[in-house]
Amino acid sequence: RGERREALDAIQGKPFDNSLWAELKQWSGTPVTPESIKGKPVVIVTWATWYRTSHEGVRVAQELHAAHAKDGLIVVGIHDPAGFDSAADTAREQKATFPSAHDASGRVKAALMVDAHPDFYLIDRAGRLRFADINTSSVASAAALLLAETQEQAESAPVAGAGTASKGGTDEMSGTAAGTTASGVAFDLPDSGAYAAVSWPPRAKRVQNAKDMQGKKLPAPLGSEKYLDGAPDFAGKIVVIDFWATWCPPCRKAMPGLDKLYEQNKADVLVMGISDEDEPTVKAFIKKFKHTYPQAVDQKNKVASAMGINAIPHVIVLSSDGIIRWQGNPAGEMATLNRTVAMMLKVDPGVKARREAEAEALKK
Repeated sequence: RGERREALDAIQGKPFDNSLWAELKQWSGTPVTPESIKGKPVVIVTWATWYRTSHEGVRVAQELHAAHAKDGLIVVGIHDPAGFDSAADTAREQKATFPSAHDASGRVKAALMVDAHPDFYLIDRAGRLRFADINTSSVASAAALLLAETQEQAESAPVAGAGTASKGGTDEMSGTAAGTTASGVAFDLPDSGAYAAVSWPPRAKRVQNAKDMQGKKLPAPLGSEKYLDGAPDFAGKIVVIDFWATWCPPCRKAMPGLDKLYEQNKADVLVMGISDEDEPTVKAFIKKFKHTYPQAVDQKNKVASAMGINAIPHVIVLSSDGIIRWQGNPAGEMATLNRTVAMMLKVDPGVKARREAEAEALKK
């Protein structure tokens, strides 16, 4: 939010300035031109070899390139004006094969109002800058949204509302872009005052085997995890995150209850699991123990480590503004978890805003 977000909103949805491509030099891979991207969705990631945090953005961009280049998605890296000498070495270390170039003059950085790497920008098939500086954890969903559109659909598709496409990598959760559902219905998330005025359900009186983060945002942002079946839609929903592992009997005990919670409320509630195991192990488990809520793997254990989780399963429940409202053990506290989610659905301002926007869209 603030002046920079307002400035970004002013260019979001407008035609991308194709003259900027000519400003980029020293390409690795095939240079991008206005002709080469015509009618194709584009993901731009800004990065710097000297800023290690931005290397995570390169990894996310590479995953998109590997998965969707065949579908016509163009992924482009734009390196900061400074420190380009070792960029090729860093790209090799990150196994990045998408084209990348040097913004030597800094004109692209200035035009896109880049403030901290990585920043992500997405251009749709109609050539519009559809998403300007969105969350790292939003990029896969936003790219999927643009890939699913025809050029004609892109020309008239809604754009995220003012102040809703939050800065890349800073907010702890998002859907496509905050304030846009996976189906493309745009809505404005209420301001912090609306959430502060709500009477939220009681917090857990005692949090075991983790830091008590109730009333706070995630201590580390989502984004390092890999979803096994595409990134889910967070926008305007209650989010239940289950930290678990395939070898954990109490985790398996909690799964049916979590699955029921998701199935009964999937329009308004996202239940997702995060394991620190490798992808083949979790996929094999899911094939044997079937359930419907999304799963992700994060071998870096980024969020769980920041939460201080030392025993699983451990569940956190976030309101639509990304604040942790409850946490506990789903294996032994499923009734409390269900009651907490039900109470949150009645009062969460973001859920209400999304429901109203979706209802209005159905009338059109």
